[in-house]
Amino acid sequence: MANITWSIRILGSASQALGFANGEARYLTEYQPHTVECCVITGDQRYGRILTSPHLDSALVFACVEDALGCVHTVSRTLPWRPDGEPNKPLLAFHLQLVENRTGNGKEWTHG
Repeated sequence: MANITWSIRILGSASQALGFANGEARYLTEYQPHTVECCVITGDQRYGRILTSPHLDSALVFACVEDALGCVHTVSRTLPWRPDGEPNKPLLAFHLQLVENRTGNGKEWTHG
């Protein structure tokens, strides 16, 4: 029996109806909340990096629910405050679901 770990499933943007264009939820595979990148198309600065996959066996894994929730509630060090004065927790821009991951695959999140 594989160890039970937890992964984060992104169901869609919190500002829109649930679901992506193709109706498929995605799993968080990489999360770097403190990264600053430049958009190659517009030249705008982008804060944070999120990569996803439709495959659970590619997802980041967390040893327990508390670790997964810690990831979800991580405040960006590069842009710590939203314009409304609240802490900037980038993953909360999405509808999320914590799911059991029994695949035995995935990589552990290293706290950005």
